[in-house]
Amino acid sequence: MSQEATTKKRPILQRLSLPISGDKLLMVLAVLTVTYLIGIPLLADIFAAFRGPVDRLPFEESAHFTLQNFVSAYKERDSLAIMKDTAMFAGGAVALASVIGFTLAYLVERTDIPFRNGIFVLALVPIMMPPIVVALAWIFLLGENNGLLNVAIRGALRLDGSGPFDIFTFYGMIWVQGLTMSSLGFLLLSASLKSMDSSLEEASSASGASTLNTLRRVTLPILRPSVLSTLVLLFILAIEAFDVPLVLGARTKVFANSVYFALNPVGDFPRYGEVAALSLSFLTFTYMLFFIYSHLTRQANRFATITGKGYRPKRFALGAWKYPALVMVGLFGLVQFVFPLFILLWASLLDRFAPPAVDQLQFLSLTAYREVFSDGAFYLALKNTFIVAIGAASIVAFFSAIVAWIVVRSKMRGKRLLDLLASSSVAVPSVIAAVAFLIFYFTISRWVPIYGTIWVLVLAYSFRFSLAYRINSAGIVQLGKELEEASLASGASMLETLRRVIMPLLAPSMFIGFILIFFLAFRDFTMALLLGSQDNKMLSVMVWNALQSGDMGSAAAFSILIVVILGAAIAILRGLVLPRIRGF
Repeated sequence: MSQEATTKKRPILQRLSLPISGDKLLMVLAVLTVTYLIGIPLLADIFAAFRGPVDRLPFEESAHFTLQNFVSAYKERDSLAIMKDTAMFAGGAVALASVIGFTLAYLVERTDIPFRNGIFVLALVPIMMPPIVVALAWIFLLGENNGLLNVAIRGALRLDGSGPFDIFTFYGMIWVQGLTMSSLGFLLLSASLKSMDSSLEEASSASGASTLNTLRRVTLPILRPSVLSTLVLLFILAIEAFDVPLVLGARTKVFANSVYFALNPVGDFPRYGEVAALSLSFLTFTYMLFFIYSHLTRQANRFATITGKGYRPKRFALGAWKYPALVMVGLFGLVQFVFPLFILLWASLLDRFAPPAVDQLQFLSLTAYREVFSDGAFYLALKNTFIVAIGAASIVAFFSAIVAWIVVRSKMRGKRLLDLLASSSVAVPSVIAAVAFLIFYFTISRWVPIYGTIWVLVLAYSFRFSLAYRINSAGIVQLGKELEEASLASGASMLETLRRVIMPLLAPSMFIGFILIFFLAFRDFTMALLLGSQDNKMLSVMVWNALQSGDMGSAAAFSILIVVILGAAIAILRGLVLPRIRGF
């Protein structure tokens, strides 16, 4: 062969023989991961909606393409009533959560109220309490017959009978769901208030406007994008709420209940196609909300008022209202977690629930805890819960950082589509994602037998990819390119630059993403129930099982243990992990 021919062929041979570089392989793996975690359940749900009959899996040989699922979902299940009840439930819960969240955030960030740091911590404590635990606590507090607060009110007003409140109502659902979301509303609005320059508010006050007029005509207009985006996000989360409606409103026609009972009908087969068709309507609506949320968060920088080095927020003096405001915050703390935790602890020490009273002290015992600790299922559920929480959080924290770097830094084609996909899982209600995962993994179980195992839940909880992705994207935007360029100029590969430069600097953002997914997976109930089996049972499902069997003492004991375990996890992470991460 001539030398010229050899020269012409060498590049082709080299291209065929050279392996893919490590950084490109990592990028491809990250893109495939986010596509799998988010894209697969969406496609499975869409495909199942058009395959029937309603009681068949979409990939069964006897299944065929049909529109009958939509007829069944929208005619037989009274979808308009479902949408109406869901909208009323979500709207009421968001209204309550936003009022509480904004009031607390304004007091902490814009006023001179005493003990601001303590109030900040107090407002975030309820995040540790799973919604199903909060719902159980309010059953003990506002149960129509024996609820602690109802008994106290009847005694104070000398009323007979039951009531006056009943937590097992539509309004009871709104009350509990609103309380569970108020901490998130506080956290989001607090960040916006903290970063807002007070110069315009000071100018308004100097011109003679009252604090209330300044709040109405200056503060709220400036915060409009942040407030609206918070409302949209809370509304999406309320639509997907599953724990509270299932525990407190089994007879209501909200979306989560409709899906659960369609998958668990009495004396009939699960109606997969009908659920998938019903899910598409809510999926379309939540994606519309997601695009509104994305637009509002993108436009928020137009309203930024931080002025640079001279920026220092001024706090308004509450004057005579300082201590009434402090009393109001104290009442919030009592209602939000002191009363619920106290009543859960009390209920866990009784074989049969009775309101706290001196004559009941003789019946207190640790029987429920002994039964829990002697049950082997508890230790299996505890192990499963930690495996799922740590596994899902690790997957999401790592790959969301890689995808965020690809979108922010790389010149890869299609990265805008990747950004949309990686951001959009927040628009998909957990119950829809759980149904899609159930259909997908049950269908492929003959080839990939992981359905019913712990790994299905690890992958399912990794679906909440966008929460960590948005945090890591913001973290990468704040990192200058100089260190990356210096690393590459010194001869390091992109993979080494990612490992030695970018990842260490991004560690605080990655850790926050890890914590969010860890807590979400540890306390969530939706996917654990719909994808659960005897082998992958989690702690939150054991609370539900105890409730279903009427064993209130064990349910309360499980709830207290979950809160204690999460509190211990926070203490360990704060004491051992945070000091090792640069930036904290």
